[in-house]
Amino acid sequence: MKLSELLANIPGINAEHNNIPDVEISGVRTDSRKTRRGDLFVALDGARAKGADFASAAFAAGAVAALVPATSGLAPEGKIITAADINAAVAAITSRFFGNPSAKMQVIGVTGTNGKTTFTYLMEAISSRVKKTGVIGTINYRYGGKIFPAPNTTPFAGDLAELLANMKSRGVKTVVMEVSSHSLSQRRVDGVEFDCAVFTNLTQDHLDYHGDMQSYFEAKKRLFADLMAKSPKKNKTCVVNIDDEWGGKLAQSIASIEGGARIVTCSAQGSADARMSDLRMSPRGAAFTCEISGLKHKFETQLIGRYNISNAFLAAVAALSCGFSASDVKKGISALKRIPGRLETIHARKGFTVVIDYAHTPDALSKVIGTLRDLRPGRLITVFGCGGDRDRTKRPMMGAAAAEGSDLVVVTSDNPRTEDPHKIILDIEIGIKKTGASNYSIIMDRKEAIGYAIGAARPRDIVLLAGKGHETCQIIGEEKIPFSDYDVAVEAIKNRA
Repeated sequence: MKLSELLANIPGINAEHNNIPDVEISGVRTDSRKTRRGDLFVALDGARAKGADFASAAFAAGAVAALVPATSGLAPEGKIITAADINAAVAAITSRFFGNPSAKMQVIGVTGTNGKTTFTYLMEAISSRVKKTGVIGTINYRYGGKIFPAPNTTPFAGDLAELLANMKSRGVKTVVMEVSSHSLSQRRVDGVEFDCAVFTNLTQDHLDYHGDMQSYFEAKKRLFADLMAKSPKKNKTCVVNIDDEWGGKLAQSIASIEGGARIVTCSAQGSADARMSDLRMSPRGAAFTCEISGLKHKFETQLIGRYNISNAFLAAVAALSCGFSASDVKKGISALKRIPGRLETIHARKGFTVVIDYAHTPDALSKVIGTLRDLRPGRLITVFGCGGDRDRTKRPMMGAAAAEGSDLVVVTSDNPRTEDPHKIILDIEIGIKKTGASNYSIIMDRKEAIGYAIGAARPRDIVLLAGKGHETCQIIGEEKIPFSDYDVAVEAIKNRA
């Protein structure tokens, strides 16, 4: 593809003020280290460095042109091209370069603080019954029988466009993807044409990045108010959980957007376009009725916990709204047995149970603890920490949630990154102390903390290992060290006398 074709009518790139060479482009790269001869280098800023600073390295590697932010200080001359909004530009450019793959597949995006991963697994279980399905999310990216590691919940724009193109080439018809608030703020998904967008909930998280809850909400809202409104797909649908306070605000705010999609509100508590009723829960799963478009559908799931049932309800509504048959929806939801790192259980011969869950926000931790309490265990022992270089304000809230719902709390390290893990634990301890609880221990080493909790467990007890879930490494400083809560728990159970 010629560079002039690639950049034609891209927002923020004024051809009259840019000297765009008429050269053939072999690839689009955002990393100068991966740039090859014939590539267009797009200079995205990173957390610690300016992308434009690497333009010379990209040229040395063979780049024929570099697209840089208009604010970079580099003049639009020679091989330098400027863009008013570099993030929006790279999303449009990479989508075009890879043939706009999302236009030729059904794309279902889900956003929210909690529940995104579970939703994608449920939708995959439904969709894969009738067509080839691809999944993009926190745990991994998967399609065509292959599984790929997920560096980010939602890939950067260039990686996302290439991934979607690969899915299309392998015959994928439906893509289910988690859409993170970071990806929406950074316009990574602006090149994607969505058929359906789903909102699960909004609770405190990522305030280190967004600053406050309103800004966090505005980032999530972009999927519905901006991208769904612009999507040229027919029969566009927004599925919104209005039992969540922010979901109610979202439904109201997007109701009158011109070009917007059909909005399907969902509730288990009151009036809505889709209602859940007749909920029956047991330690083996749940059953519920979904009433939508004047019809009642009964569903069963092997997942436990009210929040997981809410995810199953949203998946059912989204699938029915996207044209899947009620029969396939029922079979898909009932077939899903487990999700890695989401209420994943290990039953020990000594009569206690270890539960591994990704809960890493105050709301998620509180709900997991409540779910396990509903199982009426002997005691609930909770092991958790908080991530470093992330929202500090949620740490005392998580400490309080753990202390209020557990019989014993073991505070430990999570992914401290470049923060002092001792200071992270002190932040957590503030919340524990405010509850007046004294039923806690501090063990910095996570492996030792897990071993201590499992060693203290009695018959009928539940040991909850919260925060890391499916993760297979611990981030200490800049280093990723192999670490799995599941593997450590299995070893601790074996070593217990």
